[in-house]
Amino acid sequence: MWVAGNGIATPEWLIVGENEAIPYKWGGFSSIPQFDEGLLIPKYCGDRCCDDGGSLYAVGVDCSGFVSRCWGLSTKYCSATIPNISTPYETWDALRPGDCFNWPGVHVILCAEESPSGVVLCVESSGIDWRVSYRVRTYSSLTNYTPRFYNGVGSAPFIVKVIPCCLPVRERPEPTASVIDLIRINSRFVAFDRTGNGWYRIHLPSGTGNDFGFVKGHNENYLIGDQNRVWIEVKSFKGTMYVKRGPGAHYPTITSITTGQRFAVIDSIGDWYEIWLPGSIDEDSVGWCLRGPNAEYLEIWPGGPMGEYKGEVVDFYFPDTLVSGERDDCYIRYRNSSDVAWDSSTKLGTASPRDRESAFYDSSWISTTRVTRAEFPALPGQVVNFSFKLKAPEVTDPTVYNEYFCPVEDGYTWFPDSVCFTITVLPFFGVAEREVVSRQAMDISVYPNPFTTKTVISYSIGSCGQSSVIGENHKLITDYGSPITISIYDLSGRLIRKLHVGRSTPQTSSIKHEALSVIWDGKDNYGRHLPSGVYFLKTEGFSKTISLVKIRKEE
Repeated sequence: MWVAGNGIATPEWLIVGENEAIPYKWGGFSSIPQFDEGLLIPKYCGDRCCDDGGSLYAVGVDCSGFVSRCWGLSTKYCSATIPNISTPYETWDALRPGDCFNWPGVHVILCAEESPSGVVLCVESSGIDWRVSYRVRTYSSLTNYTPRFYNGVGSAPFIVKVIPCCLPVRERPEPTASVIDLIRINSRFVAFDRTGNGWYRIHLPSGTGNDFGFVKGHNENYLIGDQNRVWIEVKSFKGTMYVKRGPGAHYPTITSITTGQRFAVIDSIGDWYEIWLPGSIDEDSVGWCLRGPNAEYLEIWPGGPMGEYKGEVVDFYFPDTLVSGERDDCYIRYRNSSDVAWDSSTKLGTASPRDRESAFYDSSWISTTRVTRAEFPALPGQVVNFSFKLKAPEVTDPTVYNEYFCPVEDGYTWFPDSVCFTITVLPFFGVAEREVVSRQAMDISVYPNPFTTKTVISYSIGSCGQSSVIGENHKLITDYGSPITISIYDLSGRLIRKLHVGRSTPQTSSIKHEALSVIWDGKDNYGRHLPSGVYFLKTEGFSKTISLVKIRKEE
């Protein structure tokens, strides 16, 4: 049909009666209320006639109109202009829900959920079915597209602290991007983790002409995080305000700050707030600004936990066996997989049930229910250790303990998953006093890894002397020939399989090396097939840990 000189073609899937989904309209940018109101006028429901930018007598969204609405934009950006308000990712691994795939001048798709297996759940308004629909696409089908994130996306803000001197701030999250500023040691900035892959977007309170820039932090080498620090934002109606050297109008002016800029707060006296400044502004790294007696100049945002706290186990160590009263050093290594920073409030606590006194409590713990803190404040994506000691309880008979530990943001929330340490405690009476004279070395490898149905665990042991124990009768007994056990754990720390693979070394110490192997069939101790996922291989008596990846067999 033709209306006012423009063709209108309602999508075929629309029939009289009830319909679901927003229809495609060439050039469309209808919000949900606008769509509902348009149908009452009445306007036509959708328009797939791609002439002259679409008809004013139809309602719906096209591909870029849908993405623009999802990003909360007040005006429509097309696929050719979306690069003006977004930043490309350095790798596809950094993709997150709410990002887009953009092919300028052709099409744009919203990411709903990504998968490491090479597929992504998308939402798009397209001519495939002339409506807004969910669709699964493979990365290989998106080779003409660029993954991008919207520059104005909101997230849980936190404070980053600069560790080295003169850390460069770049225009984009790429190592070759232009340097727009240099920031000094100990400077603090309000930041968001949006790019992944080690890049953090920070708000720049400087005179560079840029509202934000990107810095890259490799664990604690460049940046650390602080979730609980107060930060301020200059109110929009203030425009420009002066920063003073001290908390009062009579102090000399250092610089000026403008609407929308955000700053990490150091301290406050009355209505004056001490804030961190980048070193490029002046020799001063801090300054004072006035909130105003009625808070008319600054918006004060209290620091504190926001968003969901999550951590991915990277590695861990605990002893399989301890003697009553014996202590050992342990650790759990986590990657911060949440959108918030971990800081001094992020601790390791006892779990299952939570906040219980552990049988392995050691006096070096924070308390009987809080084990330790992260070794440094960790930003999203960074890896950090929780190192601590365990002390075995007194027992009269061999006893097996399952001790659960879980990170907790103290006073706010527990993390979703806990790690289980399965430890056998032996009574001190009747156990030989151990005197280690020297140690043995063990090399271990796994192939294939990742694997589908089975993998070969190969190991070799070279003698570095002679390991020995002194028995109750004080007779020296060599430790050569002791059994070796390979234990396999899941991500929660549960023991799922033990493989007994022979003896550590021959009885004669003249043989220095022996190579052996064992096959793991991907099953647990009960012969059940285990699901795809990450598992940890540990060897008793040796400090060896290897990650195993089991994947589903292709059909």
